[in-house]
Amino acid sequence: MNNPRLSPGAAETAPPPSTQLSESCLVSFVRSFLDVDAEEERLLRLLEEREEDHGARINLIGAGEELEQLFVLRRGWAFSSRYLPEGRRQVLQIHVPGDLVALPDLVFSRATSELDTLTECTLCPFPRSRIDDLFRAAPRLGAFLYSLAMVERAILLDRATSLGRFDAPARVAHFLLEIYSRLLITHPNLDRNFELPMTQDLVGDATGLSSVHVSRTLSWLESEGLIERPTRRRVVLRELESLKSMCQFEDRWQALEVLNLVEA
Repeated sequence: MNNPRLSPGAAETAPPPSTQLSESCLVSFVRSFLDVDAEEERLLRLLEEREEDHGARINLIGAGEELEQLFVLRRGWAFSSRYLPEGRRQVLQIHVPGDLVALPDLVFSRATSELDTLTECTLCPFPRSRIDDLFRAAPRLGAFLYSLAMVERAILLDRATSLGRFDAPARVAHFLLEIYSRLLITHPNLDRNFELPMTQDLVGDATGLSSVHVSRTLSWLESEGLIERPTRRRVVLRELESLKSMCQFEDRWQALEVLNLVEA
């Protein structure tokens, strides 16, 4: 059932099948880090028992609302954000298939941020209590979920550093690399080429820039041969190492040392 609360902005189109996952998206994501046994897979699939389809640009959770359930994002893109008192918005996180959405809010009774769909989405809602069950029944998975929260924290700290210290090209480069590194986990054959179904306004809200500044920065990165934009919603990272160097990018997903947490 579609949520009736619409947020401002024109609808986006969903990303192509190449960035969708046909099997359990959460199992696919976890298997990128762990050898999941049959019981662990069963527990993960319980989180995706129920599906809800939502249109693009739908507000699903408001900051401060009572949070009775979390979500697995199965199809499409979504984002978390906060609105500032003067009405401006700060995008905190972009969500792609396989993400456990609202996981950082698990220890709070109310949502700490807004949750909006970016494209048409399929989300799998599940009661918060299922995470408690998973921690008790599968300590390895519980440790893994803890590690995910730590990675998200590190990524937010990197973004804060980017916003506070980097110029516009470095901010945008860091943001593009951040998205690419997450997509690579479940889609290792992207070959530096990925769909980015985001408006320049939204990229600006994630990087602290105006949409005009984002447009100019993307054009500059392209003129320097660092990126290519074959279409309005596709990005090719031409000079990956140069992009990483200009923004001091560290791939937190690649550096995740899960075995230190989950092996007895």
